[in-house]
Amino acid sequence: MRLLLFLTFVLIIPAFGKAQVTIGLKGGGTIATVNETPTLANITETGTISGLTGGVFLEFGEGLAVFRPEVLFQQRGYDYTLANIDSTFLEQFNYLDIPVTLRLRLGKPKFRIYLEGGASLGFVLDGIRRASANGNSVETDLLANGLMGPNDGESRGYDLAGIVGGGLEFKLGPGRLSFGGRYNVDLNDLYDFKDQSAPPDWREVKWRSFDFTVGYGFTLDFF
Repeated sequence: MRLLLFLTFVLIIPAFGKAQVTIGLKGGGTIATVNETPTLANITETGTISGLTGGVFLEFGEGLAVFRPEVLFQQRGYDYTLANIDSTFLEQFNYLDIPVTLRLRLGKPKFRIYLEGGASLGFVLDGIRRASANGNSVETDLLANGLMGPNDGESRGYDLAGIVGGGLEFKLGPGRLSFGGRYNVDLNDLYDFKDQSAPPDWREVKWRSFDFTVGYGFTLDFF
């Protein structure tokens, strides 16, 4: 085992030694909703809500293809109405997201177009349900109280999503300025029914969201 680790170290370090690493910040907004109207209670319609996103990123490589992990704060949510109830409802979650993408870049260093794809694992930091009527609102902690309805489904504590996106990069000063957009598609149900089965007519509720961000990164030679 020690020999295997040593050989892996010997083979990998030279590869990274030839690579450049870019570190930077990004931030922007999100527009999110769910793919299905949840089949609980008497929900009649769902809509989109906006939120914030931002964090740090690394890029390994400087050519056509770069490997890009990120750590982001991400907000996702949706609003809905209930039949025969003159109120509006909103559910919003804050996530710590860890996206990992492969970015393909076309063009010269001063101006590039890029395409990217990958996956993201998110962990729920907190979540609320807000019911509003006649100028008043009441908030419920979703992590503590679960999903309102005749069943015991709870908000899932993590989120797994696929990512596709693209954008532009410009050489600006010592680093690069980028403008990008992503479409995020959930791969798991937003709600978790723990040890019991979901209702017979349950349709999985999955996030659908767009992110629009501006970022700036510096390329460094560590080795």
